[in-house]
Amino acid sequence: MLKRVPINQLLPGMKVAKTDVGWEKIRYWQGPFTIQTANDIVRLFESCKSVFIEIEGDDSEASTDDKTASVTPKTQSPAPEAEEKQAVTQPIEKPVEKPAEPKIAEKPVASQAQAQPIATKPTLVKTESVKESLQRKISAEFAIASYHNTLNTLSECFQKLHQGQDIDDKPLQESVKNLTLSSMAHPETLSMICNLKENNQSLEQKSLDVAVLSLMFGQALGMKGKALQRLAMAALLHDIGMLKIPDEILNQKQPLSVRQRQLIQKHIELGCGILKRHPGLSHLRSIVAFHHERHDGNGYPSRISGRKIPLEARILSIVTTYEALTRSRHFSEQHSTTHALSKLYALRNKAFDGSLVEQFIKALGVYPVGTLVKLNNGYTGLVTEINPSHRSRPIVQLLYKPDGRALNNGSNLDLKNSRYSKIQVTTTLQPESLTANTLAKLRQNLGFNRQEAA
Repeated sequence: MLKRVPINQLLPGMKVAKTDVGWEKIRYWQGPFTIQTANDIVRLFESCKSVFIEIEGDDSEASTDDKTASVTPKTQSPAPEAEEKQAVTQPIEKPVEKPAEPKIAEKPVASQAQAQPIATKPTLVKTESVKESLQRKISAEFAIASYHNTLNTLSECFQKLHQGQDIDDKPLQESVKNLTLSSMAHPETLSMICNLKENNQSLEQKSLDVAVLSLMFGQALGMKGKALQRLAMAALLHDIGMLKIPDEILNQKQPLSVRQRQLIQKHIELGCGILKRHPGLSHLRSIVAFHHERHDGNGYPSRISGRKIPLEARILSIVTTYEALTRSRHFSEQHSTTHALSKLYALRNKAFDGSLVEQFIKALGVYPVGTLVKLNNGYTGLVTEINPSHRSRPIVQLLYKPDGRALNNGSNLDLKNSRYSKIQVTTTLQPESLTANTLAKLRQNLGFNRQEAA
């Protein structure tokens, strides 16, 4: 018999009999097949939302959606915010007024199974979350590899564009699919890689960090599938126009002149021009063109305001500002994660959409995953998980004793646990506060060093 299964619940070994869109719209297969690897699941994720798999059973008739529903509790996930689409024929053309977008859920609620009657005896069935399901198929090692592979692919693309060559965007699209699924399965791992990365001021490193943060934020807003991939691609390429700005201006340590600042602002127009030349990337112009606009209308280049700015551009506006504040730059002070979030909060409803700022802070937590913290007992630790109900009380892995000696197997402290009620975070630390050897060893112990593709 056949059973309809969402893509996020598939496992290697399952036999796919048909899809919800028909075989003619499936790129890699023309008929029934058996799932072999996680990459097969990634490819299905690109084309459809669910498939029908063969399962053993006494009933010889193929099950319909209604029949499947009678034995499997239905779950509901928070609806993603409607994807805002806007054609841009010129980089600085003002967008057409759009209908009001759906209200962002204050806090997306994880899917929960409801009790369903089976025969005459009620049974409560627990439904596995999307994250838990993906974690069974996608390892943390795969997520780490996807991060490094995306960085390598993006670096190659930027090098070609810097040399005036066109690029094949397909490898980048494939990398983004893997990065998107990795962020859904292991967001904490990717967050820690970003926070503990090697000191790298390259455009591709900055762009990748923005993409990872955007994926985490997009999921918190309820975005899924291709909407997440579109957001991640736009994040990777939001500053692509900077490749056309002279290096001596970008690397200048003195304050920029008015003329130089105006030239840098041209990166929006230059970036949209690059995207327009590549059909597979052209649809991203409506995001890239407006990610420097501001809620109060004081941004550039079009000086539009409020909800006239596309949703993805408003998301990037927040994320790129946070990334810049927390990055070491030769012309600006580097802020701690908590200080950067405070600055964003102070600018809500001014520079940024206020509701989105609040959602961003909720998504990251007061102490984002990957933040190094000092505790009031003298120990130094690493935030490995946030507590949604107690965002100022994260889970911390102890790394160093008060005297600076490393802990080989530091325990995890869940600060919301009453046992640790007297332990508090006193300050956050920059990775640069650790010696280069110490940071390198920490990255090695966590498995974050660059490795070959999975």
